[in-house]
Amino acid sequence: MDEGDVEVYYYGCRNETGHYWHARDGEWMKQNDIINKVPPSIGPYKVDCGFCPDPHTKPGRVPRGGPQGDAAFHHVDGWSILSFWDNSVDSRPGSCSTFVARGTFGYDTMREIAKAQFPSVWSRFKFDIKLVEEHLG
Repeated sequence: MDEGDVEVYYYGCRNETGHYWHARDGEWMKQNDIINKVPPSIGPYKVDCGFCPDPHTKPGRVPRGGPQGDAAFHHVDGWSILSFWDNSVDSRPGSCSTFVARGTFGYDTMREIAKAQFPSVWSRFKFDIKLVEEHLG
């Protein structure tokens, strides 16, 4: 498999505070175009820390966050999701990075897909990304 051929999106901060959907490095897509490609079970709202490990979130509440780099991995409606606490750009509590790829991949493969398609984002992670939850149902 060529990691560059997988449909994948990133939800989080690029170079400044504020969490948004992003297409792979070098591509630009409107937020609504990405939202329309991802199933409602993933976005547009649950992707905002709802897939992080133990997010302590309830509707209408701000997530508290967790240790930076603590990750959760999910399979949801034919998509793979890697989500972890990330304060590398945004220091506010509950900041996260989430990579969403069409297809059911393993954790290690999902990491390689994210690195291959978002090298500018991935290169800023100066902390270990550690799998602490897995939901493959």
